[in-house]
Amino acid sequence: MALILIVFLICLFLTLIFFALRKPQSKISTTTQPSTPSLPSPFSQSDINKALTFQKHLLPKTPPTFAQLELASTYQPAQYLSGDFYDFFSFSDHCLGILIADVAGKGLPAALVMTLALTHFRHLAPTHSSPSALLKEMNRRLNADCCDNLFITACYAIVDIKNNSLTIARAGHEIPLHYNSTQATLTPIESPGMALGIDKGERFDRLIQDSVITLQSGDSVTFFTDGVNETQNNNEEEFGMERLKQSIETIEKNGPKTGHAQFLLENIIKKIKHYRDSALPTDDLTLITLYVT
Repeated sequence: MALILIVFLICLFLTLIFFALRKPQSKISTTTQPSTPSLPSPFSQSDINKALTFQKHLLPKTPPTFAQLELASTYQPAQYLSGDFYDFFSFSDHCLGILIADVAGKGLPAALVMTLALTHFRHLAPTHSSPSALLKEMNRRLNADCCDNLFITACYAIVDIKNNSLTIARAGHEIPLHYNSTQATLTPIESPGMALGIDKGERFDRLIQDSVITLQSGDSVTFFTDGVNETQNNNEEEFGMERLKQSIETIEKNGPKTGHAQFLLENIIKKIKHYRDSALPTDDLTLITLYVT
């Protein structure tokens, strides 16, 4: 009950911020509106900063410390509030769950759905050993709780260090990239599925499946939202998957054995920022890197 109350209060506060940020619409207007509206009373920039802080507090402050694994993560909203979210779930001393997801849209509506979805994920993850089973249950709950035309892409993985495996299910999300250190190859981790909230169950359940890969020392996995590969430069050209793959392959050739996950993450972000140049972000960006020591 305490968690539900906290979520309700956060949603209420975010809703008030949303209406405070809306431009008043007049029936007839011939005046060009400024691109950045002033914040109407009684809400100030301080209120907006508090809303952003509340949302960030819902996400992990730092990745967990886990034996034989290094983890790094970053979360960068394009607007005041974001629809991206991620989390980590420690099930035992050898099993770790990794979640990354993206609510369609940006700003307040996406932030509200994000809060609801993250609450469901945290409640369900400890009781599901199969990523696809978890996403099936999430889809049922979101269809019951959310209105039409709202959907979420998600990728959920469970790393089992004892079995040297990563089991993954993907609900229409960007495909994670696995770097095999022995073969020096970068491979997409394919897993069939569709976004949460589009289908009420039968088709979704039929499509989504678990995929399993083997992990070994020196391997890395990169999880990301579409704000990474769809970053645009000043000519509105996207960074793209091929450029992301080439970036990871280049970074991996020079990566240190200690601090590798953070090194990989920081250098991917550097390449994205260099490509974007002075263009403003057009979408929320979340990136998680995993490295097997």
